[in-house]
Amino acid sequence: MAALLIPIITIQRDPALFPLNRAHWSLFFELLANILHALILWRLKTRALAALVAMCALLFAWSCHHVGGSTAGAFQDNWHFGFFRVLFAYSCGMLMARLWKGRRPQGGRAALAAPVLAPLLVLAASPLETWLGDAIAVLVAFPAVIWLGAAASPAGRLNATMAWLGAISYPLYAIHGPTLLLARHLGGGLLLESAAAAGSIGLAVIVALTLERSRTRRRTADRDRASPLASEL
Repeated sequence: MAALLIPIITIQRDPALFPLNRAHWSLFFELLANILHALILWRLKTRALAALVAMCALLFAWSCHHVGGSTAGAFQDNWHFGFFRVLFAYSCGMLMARLWKGRRPQGGRAALAAPVLAPLLVLAASPLETWLGDAIAVLVAFPAVIWLGAAASPAGRLNATMAWLGAISYPLYAIHGPTLLLARHLGGGLLLESAAAAGSIGLAVIVALTLERSRTRRRTADRDRASPLASEL
């Protein structure tokens, strides 16, 4: 069921929606959002999309208040709240992309402060109640950081470093949960869990390199098929 991204809502020994890899809960909802995009979301005008973002933001804030934090959607007893979070995040991303195409901001090097701004914004919300701080982080801080980061114009070695970090970020998100869970089942402890964290990064690098090689082969094959010489041969 986990391999097919089918949520599990009847296993009592673990409250997670996907016990083997808890990160799967967000992938499950992202898949549903992609289906909804293909059916409806892409047809929405910008104003209608903005209204959807505002409505989903309110529903997500309410779910944070109801559950006590931003974990709504990840567990069996509140999985249905995940629709509010993914619809806000997905529709907000679409709205930001449209605004970006209309008038791309020129952030320059100042936008490189985005990685520093993120923890500062989250820390600023920390004295608040947990649900309110989580809501502010998701609804305000994270979109702001994404917008600023997208406006950045790194060059040289810094650009290569950021590209590398971006390439391993998604594999790391998908892999770290089971790796750390295995370490805990083996006894846990600082040494073992540190090794598992390092192993997660190593596995993420391997996956990123494998995917990049696959993309490179596909691009080469596409160029070869598009080449007049290739068609003559």
